[in-house]
Amino acid sequence: MGRNVRGLNLINPHNPTGWIFPKEQIIRLCDWAARSGLFVIIDEIFSSCIHDPDAQFDSFLSYRNKLTNPEKVIYVWSPSKDFGLPGTKLATIHTEMPALLKSLNRLSSISPVSTMAEDFIVKLLSDGEFLTSFKRQMVSRLRAHFSFIAEHLKRLKIAFVPASAAIFVLIDLRKHLSRSSFEAEDELMHKLEGVGLYLTPGSHMEALQPGYFRLVFACSKEELKEGICRLYKFLGRDSSGVQDIEYEQ
Repeated sequence: MGRNVRGLNLINPHNPTGWIFPKEQIIRLCDWAARSGLFVIIDEIFSSCIHDPDAQFDSFLSYRNKLTNPEKVIYVWSPSKDFGLPGTKLATIHTEMPALLKSLNRLSSISPVSTMAEDFIVKLLSDGEFLTSFKRQMVSRLRAHFSFIAEHLKRLKIAFVPASAAIFVLIDLRKHLSRSSFEAEDELMHKLEGVGLYLTPGSHMEALQPGYFRLVFACSKEELKEGICRLYKFLGRDSSGVQDIEYEQ
């Protein structure tokens, strides 16, 4: 209330649900925003983490010319998630706004990207053979990890949001709250930490109601199995039936 909204930030694939917004929906959103005098930032930081084989993802840059006013939209991508390289502190920005380009150029002279990071990323993205192999293996493992998580969440009768992409799943632990409040959500988070589990609570992601947690599965298969076993233990369930994760060859 009382805030002057200047723009929208859309993460596609979405964090924390792992949903993919269809391009038709994004085009309508961007055209509406332009008519309303708003800027739109399209963040595709998880664009290579599509693990659902039936999912359709179209990068904004492939259909930006279909927008009524594409210069009002800013595209952002970074290797920090797709390649697990947050330490590079590097991102790509595509914009047609001269004023923004001018500001970014000035900012880069004050706080430039490391030349070592630039050189590394250029070499990385220039190696087509490696990129093909890396993405194939990454997607295969993300798919296996999500399937593993989904199977055991169902066994534990924990509802979750079916994800098509990204490295996490949003789970519903509302029935395990002592009461329906964000204070109770924090209490549950600390109880989970007590058995060696850290799940990001919904309050850290501007959730509208308490009880939702983000579970990240981008880790080794041994760590993921151990995490699920700890969740079984926390809920008072026997974890002896938890099997090892098998990857496709």
